[in-house]
Amino acid sequence: MILFRHMEINIIVKPPFKKLVSAQFLKKIASETLKAQAADPSSELGIVITGQEEIKELNCKYRQLDEPTDVLSFYMLEENPENLTAPDDFPTPPDEATHLGEVIISYPQAELQAGAAGHSVNHELAFLLIHGVLHLLGYDHHETAAEAVMKSHQDIAMKHIREILE
Repeated sequence: MILFRHMEINIIVKPPFKKLVSAQFLKKIASETLKAQAADPSSELGIVITGQEEIKELNCKYRQLDEPTDVLSFYMLEENPENLTAPDDFPTPPDEATHLGEVIISYPQAELQAGAAGHSVNHELAFLLIHGVLHLLGYDHHETAAEAVMKSHQDIAMKHIREILE
């Protein structure tokens, strides 16, 4: 018997931000981004909306930067060279979803950046989520050529989800 799984997107919005963020909105953005990137339909992804202190702690622990940031991505795929959280030999059973990883977003940082850019917090959250998901799919911006490719994919995704933002 073959089981077909649908994309599973798990969302945690920390208590201070529960009334400010729609989990359904985040799920739609992540889902559309994964579909646009032709991700495995049985993929699984976690999203966490948190505050400055928690993201600062994570940034310090995993990137050795003692400062808050807007978004962090934690890869779970073994072929990702920047994998910080999963052992290289951790197998995915054939009937299980491929867990891409976790995207952690700082709501206060998104709010600050939205104000500075002159757009809505939802617009900024969408941008940060797309950015984080693209990292989980293997895109990065450490080199100029890779940055251009990632930016192109971000721009396409933002255009694709424009109606969700309105």
